[in-house]
Amino acid sequence: MRIMLIPALDSANSDPSHDEGCRDAALELARGGHQVTLVYLQPDAEQGLRTEKRREDGVEEHILHYKRSFLGLEQRRLNQALLQMIRSLPGNLRPEVVHVHSRRMMRFALSAKRRFRIPFVVTMHPGAGDAGEGELRSVSPVFQRAGEVVAASAGMKELVQPLCPGEVTVIPDPVAERFFLAPLPREEPGSFAFITADSPDNGLDAVLSAFSYAAAYCPEITLTVMGGRHEYTEKQAAALGLSDKIRFAGDVGRESYVRLLSAHRAMVSGSRGEVSGAILAEALACGLPIAMTRTVSWRELINMGTGLAVPADDTHALGGAMVRLAQYSEDYDAAEIRAYAAGVFSPEAVCRRLTEVYIAAGER
Repeated sequence: MRIMLIPALDSANSDPSHDEGCRDAALELARGGHQVTLVYLQPDAEQGLRTEKRREDGVEEHILHYKRSFLGLEQRRLNQALLQMIRSLPGNLRPEVVHVHSRRMMRFALSAKRRFRIPFVVTMHPGAGDAGEGELRSVSPVFQRAGEVVAASAGMKELVQPLCPGEVTVIPDPVAERFFLAPLPREEPGSFAFITADSPDNGLDAVLSAFSYAAAYCPEITLTVMGGRHEYTEKQAAALGLSDKIRFAGDVGRESYVRLLSAHRAMVSGSRGEVSGAILAEALACGLPIAMTRTVSWRELINMGTGLAVPADDTHALGGAMVRLAQYSEDYDAAEIRAYAAGVFSPEAVCRRLTEVYIAAGER
């Protein structure tokens, strides 16, 4: 099957191919015999729009570099460029299915269906500007024309399902293979190290308060904060008397990030939104149990063997979950956690389910 795959719009990375989970999924689809065109949309052009093309490991990659407009006028140019990309191909080489991962690209997918009769699949992501009721209703007519609608979590399915004529399929985003290859965490007598991420809406203030509560019961625990180093978080740590127990790692590179995860025993998140969902899935792939708040994706992440989920902004409950992970660490087996993550988030598992969705979309 010939597949055009367009990840979420506006990658924050300087190189969009750093969206490793999506790229690994594309490679897995190619290994399965599909012809995959992976299209990245990158808002880094000084003016206009230019296309960069490359082919790696059986996947054809197109990067559309464009200049972001204050009024959002670039959307029409992007749609036209993508339609022209399809139009330039002979009929027998055009995509048999288009798969988009953002609300804004749904308009292009609908145009491709109307002009070239190419069915499309859309994946809706929490925390990507797609989860608001108004945003969803604005594109509800497009759902009616989609070959298949996929939700990246069960919580997202609950939001989207009332707008869709058919059953929405839940397929989480894939986690890059390198997380499954990292060394599993090892038990260190007399210590238990948590790690968390300081990112937008990740609830770091709640994590620090929860850690303060947990440290009173488990003096051996420590916390590493990775991501942006902000003065207010260091001040909060000092005010809580935790400066000697909390380390601010700052921004880390891709390889350092995996090593950092493997050097810890558990991850904690106080997210009030959905920024941390992918980060937590990566932690599971490394064999770490997680203590988290109940975001839209918690049901894909948490079971009895992978960790605990508590109500958002309940710092005592989150602290209690941290105590539970530290005091009963033998209940959370790193190899079993990784095996669970592989069955849900690995590129192989995700692509098996996506292939079924693509076939169903083509038959509609």
